[in-house]
Amino acid sequence: MLVTTEYAIREEDVDQFLEIMQKRRYAQSRIGARQWTLTRDVQQPSRWVESYRTPTWTDYHRLHHRLTEADEELGQALLELTAVTSPPRTNILVERPAGPVRRSHSPMVYISHK
Repeated sequence: MLVTTEYAIREEDVDQFLEIMQKRRYAQSRIGARQWTLTRDVQQPSRWVESYRTPTWTDYHRLHHRLTEADEELGQALLELTAVTSPPRTNILVERPAGPVRRSHSPMVYISHK
């Protein structure tokens, strides 16, 4: 699973945003997120994208149950910081290989209607 969250950050709020994101990176890593990154759009500098991976859908859901009160406060701080522009937007993506996928035999029965 690849999870991305887009933030619109005003230039005057960048330092505060980066402080929050430094703490968030630690928190996300602690609860199971892997390969956490923060990127800034070169063509649209107010656009920042946080991304991380989890091995499975179940692992993604477990992250939310592992949040501490302090972790939730970081999320609230991000919401307050972006309230002036627009709320963060999260995307959840399933990664898969680009080539052919080997399929196992399915126990499903296919019925042809003629």
